[in-house]
Amino acid sequence: TLDVSGDLIAEADQGLTVTLSNPSSPSTITTPSATGTITNDDISSVSLGLSPTAIEEDASGVMTFILTRDNTTAETPALTVNFSTTGSATPATDYVASATGSVSFAAGNNTTTVTIDPAEDSTVEIDESVVRTLTSGRGYIVGAPNVATCNIINDDASTISLAGAP
Repeated sequence: TLDVSGDLIAEADQGLTVTLSNPSSPSTITTPSATGTITNDDISSVSLGLSPTAIEEDASGVMTFILTRDNTTAETPALTVNFSTTGSATPATDYVASATGSVSFAAGNNTTTVTIDPAEDSTVEIDESVVRTLTSGRGYIVGAPNVATCNIINDDASTISLAGAP
Protein backbone atom coordinates (compact mmCIF):
# COMPACT_ATOMS: atom_id res chain seq x y z
CA THR A 1 0.00 0.00 0.00
CA LEU A 2 1.24 3.44 -0.90
CA ASP A 3 -0.37 6.36 0.95
CA VAL A 4 -0.60 9.62 -1.00
CA SER A 5 -0.65 12.92 0.83
CA GLY A 6 -3.50 14.98 -0.57
CA ASP A 7 -3.42 18.71 -1.17
CA LEU A 8 -5.77 21.35 -2.51
CA ILE A 9 -3.62 22.47 -5.45
CA ALA A 10 -4.77 22.01 -9.05
CA GLU A 11 -1.78 20.42 -10.74
CA ALA A 12 -0.86 17.92 -13.42
CA ASP A 13 -1.12 14.20 -12.70
CA GLN A 14 2.14 12.84 -11.31
CA GLY A 15 3.90 9.61 -12.19
CA LEU A 16 5.75 7.40 -9.74
CA THR A 17 7.89 4.30 -9.89
CA VAL A 18 8.40 1.84 -7.01
CA THR A 19 11.48 -0.34 -7.22
CA LEU A 20 12.12 -3.31 -4.91
CA SER A 21 15.60 -4.64 -4.27
CA ASN A 22 17.63 -6.80 -1.85
CA PRO A 23 14.99 -9.32 -0.80
CA SER A 24 15.65 -11.28 2.38
CA SER A 25 16.31 -14.95 1.86
CA PRO A 26 14.50 -17.17 0.76
CA SER A 27 12.31 -14.51 -0.98
CA THR A 28 12.84 -13.48 -4.58
CA ILE A 29 11.57 -10.53 -6.58
CA THR A 30 10.02 -11.48 -9.91
CA THR A 31 8.85 -8.00 -10.90
CA PRO A 32 11.32 -5.51 -9.41
CA SER A 33 9.52 -2.28 -10.37
CA ALA A 34 6.07 -0.92 -11.09
CA THR A 35 4.86 2.46 -12.28
CA GLY A 36 1.69 4.30 -11.44
CA THR A 37 0.00 7.67 -11.64
CA ILE A 38 -1.19 9.92 -8.86
CA THR A 39 -4.27 11.48 -10.42
CA ASN A 40 -4.95 15.09 -9.51
CA ASP A 41 -8.34 15.42 -7.86
CA ASP A 42 -8.25 19.16 -7.20
CA ILE A 43 -9.80 21.74 -9.49
CA SER A 44 -9.75 25.51 -9.67
CA SER A 45 -12.62 27.82 -8.93
CA VAL A 46 -12.86 30.56 -11.57
CA SER A 47 -14.39 34.00 -10.97
CA LEU A 48 -15.02 37.02 -13.18
CA GLY A 49 -14.31 40.73 -12.77
CA LEU A 50 -14.44 43.80 -15.03
CA SER A 51 -12.59 47.08 -15.42
CA PRO A 52 -13.91 49.64 -16.17
CA THR A 53 -17.62 48.88 -15.88
CA ALA A 54 -18.61 51.54 -18.44
CA ILE A 55 -16.97 53.23 -21.42
CA GLU A 56 -18.08 55.67 -24.12
CA GLU A 57 -18.52 54.09 -27.54
CA ASP A 58 -15.94 56.39 -29.16
CA ALA A 59 -13.42 56.07 -26.31
CA SER A 60 -9.85 55.03 -27.03
CA GLY A 61 -9.79 52.37 -24.29
CA VAL A 62 -11.24 48.90 -23.85
CA MET A 63 -13.23 47.13 -21.16
CA THR A 64 -11.38 44.16 -19.71
CA PHE A 65 -13.09 41.08 -18.29
CA ILE A 66 -10.64 39.57 -15.79
CA LEU A 67 -10.90 35.85 -15.07
CA THR A 68 -9.15 34.57 -11.94
CA ARG A 69 -8.60 30.99 -10.84
CA ASP A 70 -7.49 29.79 -7.43
CA ASN A 71 -5.33 26.79 -6.43
CA THR A 72 -2.48 27.60 -8.82
CA THR A 73 1.22 26.86 -8.67
CA ALA A 74 3.88 26.89 -11.37
CA GLU A 75 2.84 23.27 -12.07
CA THR A 76 -0.85 24.00 -12.61
CA PRO A 77 -1.76 22.96 -16.17
CA ALA A 78 -3.34 25.21 -18.79
CA LEU A 79 -7.11 25.54 -18.51
CA THR A 80 -9.85 26.58 -20.93
CA VAL A 81 -12.88 28.29 -19.40
CA ASN A 82 -16.26 28.76 -21.10
CA PHE A 83 -18.46 31.85 -21.02
CA SER A 84 -21.64 33.12 -22.63
CA THR A 85 -22.30 36.62 -23.91
CA THR A 86 -25.64 38.39 -23.77
CA GLY A 87 -26.78 41.99 -23.44
CA SER A 88 -28.29 44.67 -25.65
CA ALA A 89 -25.10 45.48 -27.61
CA THR A 90 -24.58 43.70 -30.94
CA PRO A 91 -21.24 41.96 -31.56
CA ALA A 92 -19.26 43.34 -34.55
CA THR A 93 -21.65 46.31 -34.75
CA ASP A 94 -21.37 47.82 -31.26
CA TYR A 95 -18.12 46.18 -30.13
CA VAL A 96 -15.29 43.85 -31.02
CA ALA A 97 -14.36 41.12 -28.54
CA SER A 98 -10.90 39.56 -28.21
CA ALA A 99 -12.52 36.14 -27.62
CA THR A 100 -15.94 34.54 -27.91
CA GLY A 101 -17.18 31.46 -26.08
CA SER A 102 -13.98 30.47 -24.24
CA VAL A 103 -10.63 31.74 -23.04
CA SER A 104 -7.53 29.89 -21.84
CA PHE A 105 -5.29 30.26 -18.83
CA ALA A 106 -1.64 29.53 -19.59
CA ALA A 107 -0.01 26.84 -17.45
CA GLY A 108 0.82 28.23 -14.01
CA ASN A 109 -1.13 31.48 -14.53
CA ASN A 110 -3.99 32.45 -12.25
CA THR A 111 -5.44 35.27 -14.41
CA THR A 112 -6.42 35.79 -18.02
CA THR A 113 -8.42 38.49 -19.77
CA VAL A 114 -10.94 39.12 -22.53
CA THR A 115 -11.38 42.64 -23.88
CA ILE A 116 -14.33 44.51 -25.37
CA ASP A 117 -13.48 47.37 -27.73
CA PRO A 118 -16.53 49.60 -28.33
CA ALA A 119 -17.15 50.43 -31.99
CA GLU A 120 -17.17 54.06 -32.98
CA ASP A 121 -20.33 55.23 -34.68
CA SER A 122 -22.45 58.34 -35.12
CA THR A 123 -25.80 56.71 -34.39
CA VAL A 124 -27.86 58.22 -31.60
CA GLU A 125 -28.98 55.26 -29.51
CA ILE A 126 -29.59 54.21 -25.94
CA ASP A 127 -26.68 52.97 -23.82
CA GLU A 128 -26.02 49.28 -24.45
CA SER A 129 -24.61 46.45 -22.40
CA VAL A 130 -22.38 43.41 -22.82
CA VAL A 131 -22.96 40.72 -20.19
CA ARG A 132 -20.44 37.91 -19.73
CA THR A 133 -21.38 34.85 -17.67
CA LEU A 134 -18.98 32.04 -16.78
CA THR A 135 -20.41 28.64 -17.75
CA SER A 136 -19.43 25.18 -16.58
CA GLY A 137 -16.69 23.16 -18.17
CA ARG A 138 -14.08 20.51 -17.52
CA GLY A 139 -11.36 21.06 -14.92
CA TYR A 140 -12.92 23.95 -12.98
CA ILE A 141 -15.93 25.05 -11.02
CA VAL A 142 -17.71 28.35 -11.57
CA GLY A 143 -16.98 30.62 -8.61
CA ALA A 144 -18.35 33.98 -7.56
CA PRO A 145 -18.77 36.48 -8.96
CA ASN A 146 -19.53 34.71 -12.23
CA VAL A 147 -21.35 37.52 -14.12
CA ALA A 148 -20.01 40.92 -15.18
CA THR A 149 -21.84 43.65 -17.09
CA CYS A 150 -20.12 46.40 -19.01
CA ASN A 151 -22.03 49.37 -20.36
CA ILE A 152 -21.27 51.07 -23.66
CA ILE A 153 -22.33 54.68 -23.21
CA ASN A 154 -23.78 56.49 -26.23
CA ASP A 155 -21.85 59.70 -26.92
CA ASP A 156 -23.76 60.89 -29.99
CA ALA A 157 -26.33 63.69 -29.89
CA SER A 158 -29.36 64.48 -31.97
CA THR A 159 -29.68 67.73 -33.82
CA ILE A 160 -33.14 69.21 -34.00
CA SER A 161 -33.95 71.91 -36.51
CA LEU A 162 -37.10 73.98 -36.33
CA ALA A 163 -38.40 75.61 -39.44
CA GLY A 164 -40.42 78.71 -38.78
CA ALA A 165 -43.03 80.45 -40.92
CA PRO A 166 -41.72 83.48 -42.87
